[in-house]
Amino acid sequence: MDEAGKAYLEYNNAVGGEPISFVIPFGYLDRVEEHGGVIPVYKDCIERGITWEEFLKYHPDKHCVI
Repeated sequence: MDEAGKAYLEYNNAVGGEPISFVIPFGYLDRVEEHGGVIPVYKDCIERGITWEEFLKYHPDKHCVI
């Protein structure tokens, strides 16, 4: 398992929630990259006790299907 996978398991155990989605061919949300990638986002979420959606203020379009 890679480091991002380990970080997600730690996040899921502490906070719960879905993993941050990687969208091909676009990659992660820009806000994930602005925070240094998925590992720092998961760590910040654990420290704050919130989901990544709350942390990044992510509100998916309810009509968007990925």
